[in-house]
Order: sequence, then structure tokens, then C-alpha cells
Amino acid sequence: MEAILTARAGGPWEILDRFMEIRLPTHTAPIEITDEDVVKRVVIEGLMESTIENIRGWDRNQPVTFMNMFNQVHDSTQVIARGDTAYDDEIILKSEGTNALHSPFDWSVIQY
Repeated sequence: MEAILTARAGGPWEILDRFMEIRLPTHTAPIEITDEDVVKRVVIEGLMESTIENIRGWDRNQPVTFMNMFNQVHDSTQVIARGDTAYDDEIILKSEGTNALHSPFDWSVIQY
């Protein structure tokens, strides 16, 4: 897991690592993930809470999506959402009503 989180395993995380200015130490903690159709939530007790909700389109029963889009991490179809995040460790981050995307993804790295 450390190799993935620090981009040493390569793959899409190696590209995203270029945007990392400060790397904090990796902690081990239980992560609670809730997926309730249009609402997704991630909680790391005492450290982070993030909730996103799909944006509704013309057809109120279908999410708004980006389709046929290249992204290093996300699937080619991405659901557009908005949400709130609160993070408090050595760095404090709080955002409300910001944009979000979610889609299936694969963290595996092909090794030859």
C-alpha cells in the first residue's frame, strides 16, 4: 500500500505525484466507505470526513456524466457530483459545495 500511495508502484499515481508539494507520513486507520446510490461518503475517524452527492440532470433519475473522457485514474464515464470535505492532520483542509467526480477505478499495476 505504501508503494501505491507514494507513487513508487508506478501507474496513474506516479503521474499524480507530480502535483504533490508536501508528503505527510502514511498512517494506518480504518476507513468507512458508504455508497448509497447518489450519495458517497468516506470517514476516517478523527481525521477526515468527505461526502459527495450526484448532480441531477434533465432526467432526475439519471446522474450527469462525462463520457468518453481520458483520465489517469477514473473510468471513461465519470459521474459529476458536489460535496464537502473536512480533513485535520498536520494540514487542515475544509471545503464545502465543491465539485467532485466518481467512477469505478482499478489500482492494479501491470508488471512485466
